[in-house]
Amino acid sequence: MDARTIYSLMKPHLDNLDLSEKEVLSRLIIGRPPQKISCQHKKIISLDKAKEKLRLVCRREMERERRQQQA
Repeated sequence: MDARTIYSLMKPHLDNLDLSEKEVLSRLIIGRPPQKISCQHKKIISLDKAKEKLRLVCRREMERERRQQQA
């Protein structure tokens, strides 16, 4: 998957974020890594595990949006 495809898939979810969430996400994307490495930063998961986590997050967000539309 290229960056454009990923962006087009995530665009509807990104539009629903409020301003503070967008700022935090932006800082995470463009910010420098922390100088001090903690145990949490050392945790590396496999690509398959990362893909599964992304699927779960997308599924949860879609379900949340569906519930908001029904209300």
